[in-house]
Amino acid sequence: MWGLRIGVVLLGPSAPIAICVGIASALAVASAGTPLLVVPQQLFAKLDNVGLLAIPSFMDTNRYELRARADIDRGKRIVRGGGGLRLFAIRLIVGVGLTLTPGFAAAGDALKVTNARVAASDQIGIDLPLLMTIRNDAAEADAILRIRCPFANFSEKHTVDRGEGAPAMRTIKSIPIPENETLELRRDGYHVMLLQTRQKLVHGETFTCAVVFQKAGTKETEVHISRTP
Repeated sequence: MWGLRIGVVLLGPSAPIAICVGIASALAVASAGTPLLVVPQQLFAKLDNVGLLAIPSFMDTNRYELRARADIDRGKRIVRGGGGLRLFAIRLIVGVGLTLTPGFAAAGDALKVTNARVAASDQIGIDLPLLMTIRNDAAEADAILRIRCPFANFSEKHTVDRGEGAPAMRTIKSIPIPENETLELRRDGYHVMLLQTRQKLVHGETFTCAVVFQKAGTKETEVHISRTP
């Protein structure tokens, strides 16, 4: 314990952390009477002496301290650079954090989009439904938030209400996808309406559309142009 006390005393006059930890570690090992040849065995087999835990810290502390100082200086430069760099840094951190989150990655892998298709048309500036099959094997429900296709200016998410009168199409904020189920986007049910097509759609062509899910993230999906979607 007196080795640890000396290390704490050295921290008082703002001595470098690496030196404080190193001296405290050496004194702790010496006071325990542990032979130097036995130290590696105890480190990697059974840690009977708590003082040995400080040795790896001493070996890496100086490197981490220098890296921390460099990161602080880099952060100060980013802050001085203006709002654009700050916003970029925030987006980068959030993006990496979501990508490394197990639940987020699992949701993306468990959701599959297949058989995406749009009807062929020789007209421009019309609205066409985008149909597809979505399989969600995740343990949680998901939802389609938006869709971007290069051959349409806008898109809306629709459902079809059935009451006393004729079925009526209604715009909704998102399309729910239950957990452990397969959802078919159809003309008479949930579907995405692509608005104001920019070009003729020829049978056999394919396009890549971005389907954005609430939990699974963005899925780049191949959309086929077919005469009978």
